[in-house]
Amino acid sequence: MPWTGNWEMAVVVATGRSGRDRAALRDVLSQHRLAELREGIWLRPANLDRPAAYQAEPALNTFVARPDRDAAELAEHLWQLGDWSRRAHALEAQLRETTDPALRLTVAANLVRLLSTDPILPPALLPAQCPAESLRAAYGAYQGELRALAAN
Repeated sequence: MPWTGNWEMAVVVATGRSGRDRAALRDVLSQHRLAELREGIWLRPANLDRPAAYQAEPALNTFVARPDRDAAELAEHLWQLGDWSRRAHALEAQLRETTDPALRLTVAANLVRLLSTDPILPPALLPAQCPAESLRAAYGAYQGELRALAAN
């Protein structure tokens, strides 16, 4: 969905919850690709067309917000996009250069792990040469290789 500049924001309002409950909520918010700005304040650009099931969580109040600061700088701060991109480029190169099947599987597993942390940001917030799409394509090609091997 086109990004309008709005951000999803979830603020933890419940206190006295167990560590297990706090960890479970952190997992849910992370799975919905929100990042923690500071303790108890989670946000992300409102560019994903998906059910935000976390909004029903009684420990949260949710809002639509617009940051006062530069949104690309905020995204870099929240997700360390430069570091993410460097790791992605390195994994993509490793997958391309590695021929040993067991090592390729290990690289592919690390690639999937990294893709699971992709915040899926709108293009306006991505750093130059963000490798997320090419990393997905490289993994798709690897899956095709595995299917071809399984068919033989």
